[in-house]
Amino acid sequence: MLVEYLLKDMDKDSSSKTFLTKMVIQEFHTLYGVQHSDYIDVVINSWFDDDFDRDGRWTFLEQRLGKEKLLEGQRILDVASGCATFVLHGLKKGYNVWGVEPEKWKMDFLKRKVNEMEYPKYFEERVVQAIAEDLPFPDGMFDLVTTYQTLEHVYDVKQSLSEMLRVLSEIGILYIRAPSYNSFYEPHYRLPFLPQMNRKLAKLYLTFMGRPTKGIEKIRYVTKRKILNLLSLTGTSLNIEDINKNRYGARGERIRQKLGISEEFGFTARLFSFLYEIGKQINILGQRENEMTLWVSKSPI
Repeated sequence: MLVEYLLKDMDKDSSSKTFLTKMVIQEFHTLYGVQHSDYIDVVINSWFDDDFDRDGRWTFLEQRLGKEKLLEGQRILDVASGCATFVLHGLKKGYNVWGVEPEKWKMDFLKRKVNEMEYPKYFEERVVQAIAEDLPFPDGMFDLVTTYQTLEHVYDVKQSLSEMLRVLSEIGILYIRAPSYNSFYEPHYRLPFLPQMNRKLAKLYLTFMGRPTKGIEKIRYVTKRKILNLLSLTGTSLNIEDINKNRYGARGERIRQKLGISEEFGFTARLFSFLYEIGKQINILGQRENEMTLWVSKSPI
């Protein structure tokens, strides 16, 4: 098969980029049946390029909190750091950022890359091999904890959230971004998918599509409602802001101002914004997942 040929050919090259390429191709093929393609190449390049803010989190944090505040010693933790792109990008900008990552091959990749790129040795030490359910840090160590495309992969979502809140300071922030399984798309398999599809039905569907079922067995069907409910069960007093919902409201306000609609009739602009969002969801139906973005303040505002 083409995948086996590619992997065997890569054994001749020991560079960190080739190692990353080999592992990504192998993982996507084994778990999800996604073949090597332009999409895989984009994933590989974005995971390798730590000069690029690949998921926009640093840009958002700099806009939300300010670069000055981030540079004032804010202690930041990235849970499930993957190939450490977020952590390395932050360290290179002077931010006090740490990470945890459960997968050994990604830790091996980080070690290779730090040595190859001649980064400071402590860059490698800033990512610890650990799971979200058991973070190896004392209570209140961090001012900000961020997690991106992680909660659908953990074994215990509630325990993971509890641990993230535990290591936050009394006025800390938990910044969550994750896919919502209320959408008609599975982002790992890159296939149309029923919202929270029955597991047995999902396996039959994937088998019919010629895809492995290993991947779906490891995925948790997270949704915004489930995450909010689990956060409420942690016993921590929280203020939770739905970033996406606020964006819809901001878009409605921009429409109102642009059309010159008075505040008295602002509902008209909100209706336009709502219809725009409906059209957007129809347009991505079965082609892209919905994403939840939550800004969780440990100390209510």
